[in-house]
Amino acid sequence: NHELDLLDVRVQELGDAIDHYIIVESPYTYFGTQKPLYLKNNLSAGFLREHKHKIIPITVDYYNYAGGDPWGPENYFRTSVWHEGHHRLKKLRDDDIFIMSDADEIPSRDVVVFLKHHDGFGEPIKLRLRSFTYGFYWELSTPVDVSGVCTVAYMREVYENDSLRLRSLRTFAQDNMSNAGTFSEYWTIEGTPPRYAGWHCSWCFDVKGIQMKLAAAQRDDGVRWGDIAEKTDAGYIDSLRKKGLLFDDNLPALTARDPNETAPAYVKENAERFLCLMRP
Repeated sequence: NHELDLLDVRVQELGDAIDHYIIVESPYTYFGTQKPLYLKNNLSAGFLREHKHKIIPITVDYYNYAGGDPWGPENYFRTSVWHEGHHRLKKLRDDDIFIMSDADEIPSRDVVVFLKHHDGFGEPIKLRLRSFTYGFYWELSTPVDVSGVCTVAYMREVYENDSLRLRSLRTFAQDNMSNAGTFSEYWTIEGTPPRYAGWHCSWCFDVKGIQMKLAAAQRDDGVRWGDIAEKTDAGYIDSLRKKGLLFDDNLPALTARDPNETAPAYVKENAERFLCLMRP
């Protein structure tokens, strides 16, 4: 997709805490419309040059809409992350950590470092993220729990190398688990409110980016706002960003925050680059 700003923020924010990024991209939107390979094209142009050795891009050029399942394409992409990506990683250990997340989810570096250097936690793991909309200036009233995190051993032996199962936290038989220094019990890492265990930034684009997201949405994600002409109007979208309203026009879902206090450090340090994340 076109969420390159948030990918940039995540990579810079996490720094050396992450060894590799497996990133799946498709020439199709979830709706099935053809689109550019934004990541591939930007990597070729020098995007994230200093981190390029960490990035494992996976292109999924098959649009899986078998049986008319509107979630089929997204589920296929999620499965492809680990199924295709782990073959490109060398010297994997049972206790290496795999984090499955969407482009708009940024885990805290402190949490990642903790998981990387400690044993004795339960898995699979959810992360409780501070939840923002449009930018780091409108906050939802409650954080969001996202999945998931697990060891390579758990991914291989419990989820059978299917990263969709980790994302959905579906449970499977767990016989003969390797010794990864963990135990099998659902965990949620909450962090410390109000910081929690990271950031979730939904619809965090300028007006044009939001219009692109509306057009790309899958075919059955509740109300498909991109099919309603007035909801795609630039002036209407701009008013939502400025007033802190959602597409159903309901009030008080969002609370105004000072992004100089809430945004990731890399965003604050580069505020002029990330204007749409710092002010409506």
